[in-house]
Amino acid sequence: MKCFKKGVVLTLFLVFFLPTAVFAKDYLNLSELNSLGFTNYESINSNSLLYPFKKIQEKIFRVPDNQIFETRFRELVFIANKRKTGFLGEAVGSYISITGKMIEQQDQDIKNGAQTKIKILEKLRDGYPANSLPWIQIQQALDTTERLI
Repeated sequence: MKCFKKGVVLTLFLVFFLPTAVFAKDYLNLSELNSLGFTNYESINSNSLLYPFKKIQEKIFRVPDNQIFETRFRELVFIANKRKTGFLGEAVGSYISITGKMIEQQDQDIKNGAQTKIKILEKLRDGYPANSLPWIQIQQALDTTERLI
């Protein structure tokens, strides 16, 4: 019985407390992403329990759309690169939503950075089997990003 309890405790520890990096295999390492122009991941992503609070905080403090746009892109890259496909639909949806606002605003700085985002999204999309659901979801984000130009 003691072995069973220890096994349960160990399993719970492994599932809930070990960092994501132990379980997730990145498609691209950070240096490869950096070579494409990507700077860093977002610290709280849609796979986190703190994510709803982050979005509420953004609304309360009225974070500018261009900052939210960059944040959603870094979240999307994290989710796609870490292969957290269960959260990919939400990440893509949030990114597409803010990208639509940026298209309407015709922000020149956002347009200038679109080519870099397109290269990164193409590379991440190609890490999934063609026409699989994650591939299609990332392609949707890519199509929307191309509309910025």
